[in-house]
Amino acid sequence: MSKILKRQFKWQKINKAIRWFLILSILANLLNILTPPKKAQAVDVNDYIYLFWTNCASPPSGWSVVSDADGEAFYDAADGGLFPRGGSSYSRHAGGALTHTHADTVADTGISGLSRRRASGATTASNAHVHDTNSASVDSISSLPAYKNICVIRYDNGIPNGDAAIPQNAVAIFDAAPPAGWSDYSATFGTNFVRGNSTSGGTGGSNTHQGTGHTISSIILGGTNADWTTNGTGANASTSTHTHTVPNQTSDTPDTQPPYIEIYLGQKTSSAGPIPNGMIAMFDDTDSSVGFSVAGWTRLSDGGGDFNGKFLKVTGAYGSPSGATTHTHAVINTSSNSGGADVVSGSQTQNNINSHTHTVDITLADGTNTNIPPYTDIVIAKKQTVITALTTDKGAYPGPGETITVDSTVNNYHASTNLANTYIDYVIFIDADADGRPDVGETYMTNNCAGSGAWASGNYTKQIIGVNVAFGGSTNNQWACANTNFPSNSTYTLWAEWWDGTSYTFNIYYQKGSVTFTSIPTLTELLFLALVGCAVFLGVRKGVIKLKKDKDIDPKDKNISSLSHQNQNLPRRSIDGITHIRKKTKNK
Repeated sequence: MSKILKRQFKWQKINKAIRWFLILSILANLLNILTPPKKAQAVDVNDYIYLFWTNCASPPSGWSVVSDADGEAFYDAADGGLFPRGGSSYSRHAGGALTHTHADTVADTGISGLSRRRASGATTASNAHVHDTNSASVDSISSLPAYKNICVIRYDNGIPNGDAAIPQNAVAIFDAAPPAGWSDYSATFGTNFVRGNSTSGGTGGSNTHQGTGHTISSIILGGTNADWTTNGTGANASTSTHTHTVPNQTSDTPDTQPPYIEIYLGQKTSSAGPIPNGMIAMFDDTDSSVGFSVAGWTRLSDGGGDFNGKFLKVTGAYGSPSGATTHTHAVINTSSNSGGADVVSGSQTQNNINSHTHTVDITLADGTNTNIPPYTDIVIAKKQTVITALTTDKGAYPGPGETITVDSTVNNYHASTNLANTYIDYVIFIDADADGRPDVGETYMTNNCAGSGAWASGNYTKQIIGVNVAFGGSTNNQWACANTNFPSNSTYTLWAEWWDGTSYTFNIYYQKGSVTFTSIPTLTELLFLALVGCAVFLGVRKGVIKLKKDKDIDPKDKNISSLSHQNQNLPRRSIDGITHIRKKTKNK
């Protein structure tokens, strides 16, 4: 095959590949245009979200039950279901026990009814004595508070997002009455502690020491030698060894609830929907290198947080932390059985000493974590934002001079609070630490949307005044401004805050989301550029687009005409849109 034919074959293959790429690019662009862009969402596959579910046998699609097999987050083969407890990090089966007992102390505190007789009938002084005591036997009692079982499910791909993130019938934690689309599940669950398990609905445990006390048994007052002084004779009498027993005793039944926080439970009753503002969820914080930190979620179980070290008690209210890691039993005061028959010896006539009893105090030590059932430490965080697009073009960053249109819908989730004549402040800023709110040192926009210096508390981009929104309501005051001097190669975040006129109350009166845009080209833009580039290339190859022009040829020129006629059957190829005739010449 000649070199010319090889070149032609090569270019035919390239042209064919480019044509297919053009067809695929056009189809991809059409699909991209017809498919509406999704709103920006916080997605983190390193930290998995956990919710509750009522039917362990049928978890929702994309979720797995993690409370029905040994080794899972909320189940252990030896201890069964595990209670969730708020912690600064995740730790499966971090502590606790099914039962507890106490160390005991038994003290012989005295005698009663004791005297000794001489031969003449005179009596001596009734001298006190004490006995050695052994440790009692204290039985074990269940450490489980009043609980109700429920399945725990985990999302298979980190944290869900979008308009169907939460499946229908899922159960979540709230610090107020659940929002629209959710029912109050607290009454259905009852006033119980939450316990993960392989089946839902079972109850057990007790908040008052299972309604029964510890049985304390096998107490023996051992023998001792005590000197008895006779009545004025100067002679001594020595008692013989004797013992006493103490009847079995039962302790009292104190409050044995572990440290807890009261919560609401809500169930998603309508169809699947987005994660609502105010929803509280559990996370396993599996990426230990950075810890759980996702924009839009506020940690509540770190040190000092509402859920730190707290078990979950459903009451249909929020807060009111109570409970303790240990409990205290009252000291038991009792008496031994009657014993004696001690004898005297020496110069005195032998006589029996009267039988007598001893008073006894039984003390049970508080112990360590005697109120704590088997638990898993889990990070607990609250959804504080709603992801909302700031511009109609969700894939483009508003550059300098372009208008930024802001949807300023803000919801009032502050329980039982009517926001009368309040202020709402909005800030557009660069969220350097990805915590969803402006912090000292972060760049923000000023009121006229010009770029600013470092953020300082109290500054804002826009303020709306005179707002009056009842609990559960919302307000929307769309506003726009020109981006005159804000970096177009960065991302920005929208943050909103209620202000009651005296103090700012971050994440109490409002929840508002953030969306970031960057200057990175979208898929549509990239495909369009590729499409244009390929079209230009093929146009040049086919001569439709000419990059250079041959000299004008005079058709009357006999030499040119003759040359054209002589070479009309020679191989031809297109270079840069110009058809050239390759003419073979012989070496002369």
